[in-house]
Amino acid sequence: MRRSFSFWGFTCCQGGKEALDARVSQKDIVPLYDSLSGVYDFWGTLAESRARKRAIELADIKDGQNILEVAVGTGLAFYEVVRRNRNGQNLGIDISRGMLDKARKRLGKLSQEKLSGAREFHPRALPKPDMNLSTHPAPIVQP
Repeated sequence: MRRSFSFWGFTCCQGGKEALDARVSQKDIVPLYDSLSGVYDFWGTLAESRARKRAIELADIKDGQNILEVAVGTGLAFYEVVRRNRNGQNLGIDISRGMLDKARKRLGKLSQEKLSGAREFHPRALPKPDMNLSTHPAPIVQP
């Protein structure tokens, strides 16, 4: 027996479908994540804590590296990246200004000079970074 679940208007695994259908248009995705930024930490802590901890562990971050995190969100993982790599270059990017505002606030707890480390970019318009990357932790992408 297959079970289905619904979350924020998305339903998974009904009628033999194994994946979520994209129900949010490209033009609506940024405003959606901006609106979710206020509650995303609750969801991220509840659903992603173990996976985030494991991803950071597997990235094997050493101080002095150049690190890019794509889809930085509210900075739940990026905070740990910057904490472990205080003397390296850390760049976190996201399409949502609301998410980045939360990430910048979280990073402010580490140091003021790290606030420039979270920037707004759309992945399709991603410029080539002016640094050689040591690692790039994989983001945990949620629907």
